[in-house]
Amino acid sequence: MVAGLVLPAPQHIEPVDEEESMAPPPAVAAPRKAVPLQGKRKGWIPRQQADFGGGGAFPEVHVAQYPLDMGR
Repeated sequence: MVAGLVLPAPQHIEPVDEEESMAPPPAVAAPRKAVPLQGKRKGWIPRQQADFGGGGAFPEVHVAQYPLDMGR
């Protein structure tokens, strides 16, 4: 940390919307089907986008996989 470093005052300040700050939290996503634990995925093939959970492919499953429809 540099001693004596002073930042300038902000030039633009966003107004706070009272209704937005008092809004309830967003709804929780529906539970998805559980992916088998690593080492217990023999015979399991990810077929739907929900199987990937927004992440990448499973390298131990030796089939063509298209997480997030990449490569289709």
